[in-house]
Amino acid sequence: MSHYLVTILNHLVCSESSQAELKDRLLAASTREHVASLLEEIKARINLCLETQSKEDEYFYYFLRAYGHYVIGDIHQAISSATHALDGFRICGCSWEQVIGRWLLSAFHAFQNRSHSSLAEMNLALDILESIRQDFLTRGVYDEVEKCQKVKSTMEEHKNEFLKKMEAISQPVSGNSRPIHIHAPVSSDPAAKEKGKLLIPWIPKHKTVRDGVNGLTEFRAIDEFPFVTIVEIDKKPYYIHSLCGSSLTDRNVTLVRGEDYGWALMRGHGMNLCYPVPIPDGCYVLFWDYNVPKDNNIVVSSEPSLDGDFAYTVRRYRAAGQELVSETTETGSEYSPIKLDKSRQILGIVIAVAKPESP
Repeated sequence: MSHYLVTILNHLVCSESSQAELKDRLLAASTREHVASLLEEIKARINLCLETQSKEDEYFYYFLRAYGHYVIGDIHQAISSATHALDGFRICGCSWEQVIGRWLLSAFHAFQNRSHSSLAEMNLALDILESIRQDFLTRGVYDEVEKCQKVKSTMEEHKNEFLKKMEAISQPVSGNSRPIHIHAPVSSDPAAKEKGKLLIPWIPKHKTVRDGVNGLTEFRAIDEFPFVTIVEIDKKPYYIHSLCGSSLTDRNVTLVRGEDYGWALMRGHGMNLCYPVPIPDGCYVLFWDYNVPKDNNIVVSSEPSLDGDFAYTVRRYRAAGQELVSETTETGSEYSPIKLDKSRQILGIVIAVAKPESP
């Protein structure tokens, strides 16, 4: 699948030689360790862009970051970074970059066998590309018209290949639709030290509006996104703690348009030593509805119980042993690793924790 991404990334325009050099190094990286080190360099460049307000460069690096996260197996961070880049390009009015961004998201969704999301992104990308082509045609810039036509042909080839691959793979079985209460053995509750924010980039922040006969002053979207740090559940405030990354920037959890998420109430403390954020009794976990976890993901799983209902758990997924493990101070047999088998279903990947206390 990576050859699709290489093709897409090669269509991303670099405004500086340093960007082109970094992109080439990322494409040439042959090991996960090499890609991981390049992701650290990309993160440093993003932080510099934040300091200098270099918005378009920031979104370019988020695009590279999306590719890097996919290569090391972190599909959720890949989609989050790509979505952040795409929404930034949209706000900046960068039409060509929007085409490439939606093309990339279409590929990510296709790799997960999410046909509806993949086709939606690809069709939007093709629509934007056609408007660019028509503009060049109107202005008589025929070299660019030909370039757009070649890119369109490549995108349509990808679209058809994605469709064939998705048709050949059965859709994952969806999880139980009822509200979930997660149960775990009781233990102590170390205080969490990490905090985070939820980013909802498809709800843009606009300039000032005003009442009266003169109407609004300026209504364009600006390049700042709203963050959510507190959620109210059952009339009680809960503070967001992210399970992503190791820096404040990385701990911003992006909710991706078109993806499904859910809140689940945690009972007990079977994950009271969970890193980087302990998951105590009475908090809520926010999980991404995706049932193909990567090694070290924290997951929500279910298994039929003796009474015919479902039992739900939150544990750490270990790919090597195909098992789910607790992270707790307790030592009872109920904390032993759980082997994955046909009866146990992964419902989602935990991306954040909401706790009643302030960070």
